[in-house]
Amino acid sequence: MKKIFIILVMMLSAAASQAQVNVLLDGLVSIQLPAGAQKITSTEAIPFVISKLNSDKVDLNTFNTFKKKYLYLTGNVLVDLSTGNKSVKPNHLEALKRGLDEMHRGDLNYSSVLQADDNKSVLVYKYIAGDIQRLYFISFDTQNAKSIGGSTECNVVDATEGKRVFDMIVKSLKFQ
Repeated sequence: MKKIFIILVMMLSAAASQAQVNVLLDGLVSIQLPAGAQKITSTEAIPFVISKLNSDKVDLNTFNTFKKKYLYLTGNVLVDLSTGNKSVKPNHLEALKRGLDEMHRGDLNYSSVLQADDNKSVLVYKYIAGDIQRLYFISFDTQNAKSIGGSTECNVVDATEGKRVFDMIVKSLKFQ
């Protein structure tokens, strides 16, 4: 009986850790975030950057300079999202990928991939700088008129959690 109870508790814990919440951004795109993700301000992100991202100068400058609209903290992962509704040329993501790939040529800490389905196209790229993992994505709807860009940042010791959150967002995004 005790073993059954322990197994049940473990299953419930696993299910709870996979819980998700839907978020609609600017009426343009919906995404899923892990349950418990907290919406924070740029100012509230600074202590996280100091403690978990080793006072990364790029992040500190960004959060001190820009007021981010969609910033979330989930566990040890910082999520930054933004949307847009300006049209771009049909090959915009391909051109962007070529430019990023050229800029990072020979850098073993960088990788990128272009994905597409019936609802969207997505450029996904990864960059590890020191002990900080940054995963980025840029996506457009099929008409290239609506967009969402975002990133997850975490210490490399939390890379599995960061990738899980990132994949959840990219897989779930749906243009309205």
